[in-house]
Amino acid sequence: MTRRVGQRAAALHLTDDARTDAEDLVRRAYAARSIYAHGASPPAKEKDRFPESDLPRLHQLTYRVLLRWLVLWAPDEKDQTQPHQHQLLDRSLISRQAASKKIEGPLRRFYAATPSADLPADAC
Repeated sequence: MTRRVGQRAAALHLTDDARTDAEDLVRRAYAARSIYAHGASPPAKEKDRFPESDLPRLHQLTYRVLLRWLVLWAPDEKDQTQPHQHQLLDRSLISRQAASKKIEGPLRRFYAATPSADLPADAC
């Protein structure tokens, strides 16, 4: 589950650096959640821990993921043939064409059409 959540969050980003950072942050946050939920011991390696100082980054990542999700999958009652979101995100991990056409292209168009003072680094 940790891998899947991290990869799907990463798939919604536009650069390799942003995807890598998103996957790492989600993986560590999800591992911390699991520790609290299941009473396990914290990770032995420092790089695998989730410090409280990363909470603002997690907040920003959550905001970006939710916004991108809404941009890509706004309800369209006319088109009932679209694949489920998780299927498209999973497909984009192995197909550059799917990633470019179904995720990166629409997100770049959105950010170009709605410039923001707080534009994410991967959307510039």
